[in-house]
Amino acid sequence: MSAGYYEYEPTHVLNKPLVLVSFVNELTRAVASSLASTTGLPLRLVDDAIEHQLGASSVEVLDSQRLRAWRDVEKQQVAQLVRARPSAIIALGEGALDEDESRNLILAQSDLVYLYLSFGEASERFARQASNRKATVLAELQDEAGWSEDGLIQLFTRRRAAYERAQRSVDVRGESTLEISSKLTRLLDG
Repeated sequence: MSAGYYEYEPTHVLNKPLVLVSFVNELTRAVASSLASTTGLPLRLVDDAIEHQLGASSVEVLDSQRLRAWRDVEKQQVAQLVRARPSAIIALGEGALDEDESRNLILAQSDLVYLYLSFGEASERFARQASNRKATVLAELQDEAGWSEDGLIQLFTRRRAAYERAQRSVDVRGESTLEISSKLTRLLDG
């Protein structure tokens, strides 16, 4: 079997959810999707679950100044997805670990993997990600002190502290989605 070939039957079983997080939501989603497709494991995208529950895209929700509503639903969805069985690969949004309750639940009941990028690479990837997938970060920056590179650096630094509490940190600088997915598959194999 070649690397990256899709198996219609799961090739792995998780005892507890594998939760992925990074500062760039598009990266987390792409890696989680790739990993799920090559292992046959179920995939859960927290942001999609939030949008479904709210009946609106993140852009619509955040443009209407409902960031707190987004975070409240995010907390509910994270708890539901972490506890769901069979265990799945879960892609978190960038801010999901900001909530103490969610962060503690994830750390206690899942394997949290931080996809590490330097600030420079994270900034480049963030700038390229789809507008609806960076809406939460932009809304938070607007809410705190307005958009600025300094504000983004402060947010990155604050979030990195939460991300670094993960059970595993995987350096993904300069790697493609497929390379990162292959690296995580090897971790599952080990």
